[in-house]
Amino acid sequence: VQERTVQLETINLALSEREQRYHGIFDNADEGMYLLEVTEDGRFRNLDINPALARPIGIPREELIGRFVDETVDEETGRLVAEKYRRCVELGKSIEESIELDLPAGQRYYLSTITPIRYDGRIRRLVGISRDITELKLGERKLEESRQQLRELAARQASAREDERKHV
Repeated sequence: VQERTVQLETINLALSEREQRYHGIFDNADEGMYLLEVTEDGRFRNLDINPALARPIGIPREELIGRFVDETVDEETGRLVAEKYRRCVELGKSIEESIELDLPAGQRYYLSTITPIRYDGRIRRLVGISRDITELKLGERKLEESRQQLRELAARQASAREDERKHV
């Protein structure tokens, strides 16, 4: 009995250390991380979401965990993310995709890597890492606008030269 008690204490200590390592990484990562359950009916339930993802979403982490993804956002956003998760399940392998979402905290762009996890021959979990690329996308948009302005300016300059040449 005493040997069994020592074994259980050793197992509990090892489990506690693993849980601390998990939370140390998960809760302190700069990138958004999440763990989803794939239900029998093909829906996706939030099992865990780190603070780096919950903050820009604009919904407290406690309100997200345990709820289905499509219940926590508007209908269109729920449809978009569910499609992305479904593609990962259907392919049965990791995917990387960017997505534009209209969230309670505002419009955000994410580049996500989603990895399926199999138990008993079926995909039962999805692990995701999402990088907020909103600033990058906004910078790309501004750069494209500047390029368009330069093209228009060059066209006006060429037209003015041609007009002046005709006038001379």
